[in-house]
Amino acid sequence: MKEILGTVSYNLNERVLFDHFEFGDSFLFFYQNINQPSCGGGGNGNSKNIHHSIYTKFIQQFPKDKSVVLYVGRKNNPFKPDSRIRNHSFNLLDESFFLKIKKELNKCYKEVEEKGKSLLLIFDWGGLMKEYDTISQEFFLAFIESILKKTRGLAPPGWKRKYKTVQKKYPILIINAFIPDKLETDFINELMSLHKRIYLFQENYSLLSIPGVSLPYNTIFPEKYALSSETLEKLAKDNLEIICLALLEKGNQSGYQMLKNVANHFHCIISQGTLYPLLYSLEKEGKIMSSNGKGRTRVYSISPKGRKEIENKKQQLISGYQHLTGLF
Repeated sequence: MKEILGTVSYNLNERVLFDHFEFGDSFLFFYQNINQPSCGGGGNGNSKNIHHSIYTKFIQQFPKDKSVVLYVGRKNNPFKPDSRIRNHSFNLLDESFFLKIKKELNKCYKEVEEKGKSLLLIFDWGGLMKEYDTISQEFFLAFIESILKKTRGLAPPGWKRKYKTVQKKYPILIINAFIPDKLETDFINELMSLHKRIYLFQENYSLLSIPGVSLPYNTIFPEKYALSSETLEKLAKDNLEIICLALLEKGNQSGYQMLKNVANHFHCIISQGTLYPLLYSLEKEGKIMSSNGKGRTRVYSISPKGRKEIENKKQQLISGYQHLTGLF
């Protein structure tokens, strides 16, 4: 069975489509420069690129202290939602820029291999092959292929290969994004052949998923596999305790951060009057701990008792739903 690294959700009109991904996956995004109004509490009313919001959802699946995130994009398309992101921008693509990126990639690979971290690479190439990009398509495709080779796994050392040691999966996820308007058909076909998953962002803010091998039924008819906002809200409220413990298992957070994470993942708003009494109760039961701050500065962490609790609840939840689906 494949080990699922995380789940990313996409808005499809009034429904939400969930997609699982794992280490070794490579994603190809085609998008247009379309903005949509930003929303949520505390928003400033500015617009944001829809593909940037998808990048953010992927980044959220990578723990801050256990991963490396590298973003490469054009200077006129800035993106840095998180201070930990290693950001490299360019005005034009030439061989000197690729030399710099290769050096940075080697640093990332070394950190992953020596410190046991996971790696997320996001390359937003925008409208590639503009008049001022001096590299050839062949050069560019060779670079793409070289980084995608990492997704095939790490071969064990020679002495281990002798004893048929299983190839180790490299803890990496790669996203390559393009504005396809000026790309040649042959070039697009080459890109699609190199990636495992292909996504096309359309003008109505929906997207089409085009897996590189086949088109499953739940992609052709996503409405049958999507969840309504009412269902998501009920899931969040009915399972708020396990959600809080799961969030804290990933890292220490304030109550405000947890509210934001619930809103991002479940696309619904949980009130402070619902969350904070639960956090107080969990702390009283010894499942979580907190700092001495007040309001948004109060940070919560999971206790050893909480870690044991979340493991038990995960198994119960999975077993319960498996038992339920046995009737279908």
